[in-house]
Amino acid sequence: MREELRADPEFAPAIEFIEHTRSSLPDDVVVFADMCIAGYWLSGQFPVECARGLHYPMGWGTLGFAFPAAIGAAAAVGPHRPVVAVMGDGGMLFALGELATVAQEQLALTIVVVDDGGYGMLRYGREDDPSIGCDLSPVDFVAVADGFGIAASTSTDSVPTTRTR
Repeated sequence: MREELRADPEFAPAIEFIEHTRSSLPDDVVVFADMCIAGYWLSGQFPVECARGLHYPMGWGTLGFAFPAAIGAAAAVGPHRPVVAVMGDGGMLFALGELATVAQEQLALTIVVVDDGGYGMLRYGREDDPSIGCDLSPVDFVAVADGFGIAASTSTDSVPTTRTR
């Protein structure tokens, strides 16, 4: 199935993102994925190598789940097991202030924010202007993390995109 998806130009970026993510992480990683494009891809295609290796909110529009849930896991397991949160920019904004907890508790947590300039999934299927109610003002997430004393960087490798502006 993955080869069929890779051959489709619409899904090739998803497969590249999943494979890049899987090869970048150790087998014992605990991944928390939000309800965002990258989270949907991970929930359906991410190879989980250990028990409780992937957490994803099913239904109920649980946007903003990944970051606070990952904080709880990172606090529980400490530096003994890697924890990663993957979310979109909209989901990250739901709990941006929780970076203070990550900094204060010095949690070992990797945060991946896929910034497509808004609520990317809400843009799909819109017959009217897909920017209305979906686009967000740009946020420099690296600068915000830096403000909390958290090391951060920007990457454009293997990230999904639906940016319209």
